[in-house]
Amino acid sequence: MAKLSSASIRLVQKLNRKNKNGEYPVYIVVCWRGRIEKSCGVSCLQKDWDSKREVVKRSCSNSVVLNKMLYDIKNRVIQRKNDFEYNGKVYTASML
Repeated sequence: MAKLSSASIRLVQKLNRKNKNGEYPVYIVVCWRGRIEKSCGVSCLQKDWDSKREVVKRSCSNSVVLNKMLYDIKNRVIQRKNDFEYNGKVYTASML
């Protein structure tokens, strides 16, 4: 396994946490000197989630709104990571 030189940031659907509507929540997962998972507050059906592109498919009725929320959350974390790296500061997954 290759060593990473910076944090890995992904959006994943947690298939072990089904809600009462039959939807699964989307979590942001940060791996770097530890691992942290946090719910994004977005959930969708398993068939509506594109795991390769990390987006809600258009088959979901409100995919535009959900994808905008996910995009904003992921970019906020990426921006914090870039700020730490640009300033040469050491960071952990929980700091992002």
